Formats: sequence, C-alpha cells, structure tokens
Amino acid sequence: MEVCKYDDAIRTIATELKFAEWPEEGFEETPESDELIRVLSLLFPNVGLNKIHADLSDEVDIIRSRPDEYAEQDEAIQHINEQEALRDLD
Repeated sequence: MEVCKYDDAIRTIATELKFAEWPEEGFEETPESDELIRVLSLLFPNVGLNKIHADLSDEVDIIRSRPDEYAEQDEAIQHINEQEALRDLD
C-alpha cells in the first residue's frame, strides 16, 4: 500500500512541477525542490533522498513527453489551483 501512496505522491508533485518554471528536462535542485524532497523523505522514510530526486525527475520527464495523456489531469489541477488562488484573494 505504501508503494502506491509513494507513486501517487511522486506523480502528483511532478504534475504540479510541470506547470512551474522548471528546466526542460528533469528536476532542478533549488531550495524549494530540496524542501519537497525532505518532506517526501519524512512521509516515506524507507525511500532514500537520491531515489526521491530521481523518481521526481523521471516522472516530470514522462509527463512532459506525453502531454495528451495528462491533459485531463492537467486541466483538473489547473482548476484546483485557480480555485485556491481565488480563495486566497478573499
């Protein structure tokens, strides 16, 4: 069960990162990305930091390479982000 949760977490974060200004390939190391990796390592203590970094990078590349497959998921995430932004304005 934990493997499914880990994979889902990696996929969700990678999908979010696709909308951010990340490099064309992979996952750039920044203070923000380091923080994400630290949080994931706390949530999934049996997974090493290097594996988390590699998995995020791989998933971002996969998502970018198959935009049509992720279009529906992208739209849903954008809609949620827009709703959160509107809520923050209130």
